[in-house]
Amino acid sequence: MSIETMFSICNLLKLSPNELLLGQEESATHYDETALIMAALNQCTEKQRKDALALLKLFLTAIR
Repeated sequence: MSIETMFSICNLLKLSPNELLLGQEESATHYDETALIMAALNQCTEKQRKDALALLKLFLTAIR
């Protein structure tokens, strides 16, 4: 994953890069979910990651 994609995801999820990469000590479930998302994204091509980011942006806009 590119740094730009990671920062975009952090921005959308309102997380610091450390929180995204290392998780939060007080919330193991949050870390587990983030780790699953990161593992899935790491298996994607760059185009698939960009598409996933676009879908995530659309989803977050729709639920706000």
